[in-house]
Amino acid sequence: MTVSLPSLTAGPDDWERAEIPDLGQRRARGSWSAALDTSLALQDYVKQKSRCHEDGADLMGFVFSRNGPVLSFNALADDTDKSEQEGLMDLFEGVTRNPRAHALPHDSSEMALEYIALISLLAKRLDRAKLLRPQPSRYVLPKF
Repeated sequence: MTVSLPSLTAGPDDWERAEIPDLGQRRARGSWSAALDTSLALQDYVKQKSRCHEDGADLMGFVFSRNGPVLSFNALADDTDKSEQEGLMDLFEGVTRNPRAHALPHDSSEMALEYIALISLLAKRLDRAKLLRPQPSRYVLPKF
């Protein structure tokens, strides 16, 4: 069973409709399982919106690059815009580098929920990102 992640703002958007594993079922395995699943859902959403198929930091670095990104969070008109682009790229890279995927965490459930809230914020920014480079590259999936 899948459910939509609850929206933190009014109105429909892509992230609200993104399917992720039922968080209620994951609670039996712990809150960090839900956090990891949410992190993977965000990565899949970046792949879908960018039409790229890399994983992790490679995907985020290519898609959100300061110079010539596939997806842009702003007009990239000046150094401030480029700095914001780079900062968000770093945040997206950070949430895909999840050490909790490799070991059992000892953090609290509250910390897991904070992690999910951060991912939700990034997904909201991704909702508004503009596709700048739809042309093929080595990362874009081929059309059949």
